[in-house]
Amino acid sequence: MRIGDKLKIDCTDTGKSSNAVLHKISKDKIDVIIGNGVATITLIKQKDRPIYVGNKSGMEFTYKA
Repeated sequence: MRIGDKLKIDCTDTGKSSNAVLHKISKDKIDVIIGNGVATITLIKQKDRPIYVGNKSGMEFTYKA
């Protein structure tokens, strides 16, 4: 993964997918931008699993690495 990469994130509440752009990478988390820069979501890597999970506006989002 590199900054600027396009990712597909899933909303577990609605079952819909959205395109996102990778904005920031840290050791155990990533920040993605959705909606043409409207919102940023921080996704935290789950231990021993290749899944990142985050919340925004009361909804849960996931990204499978």
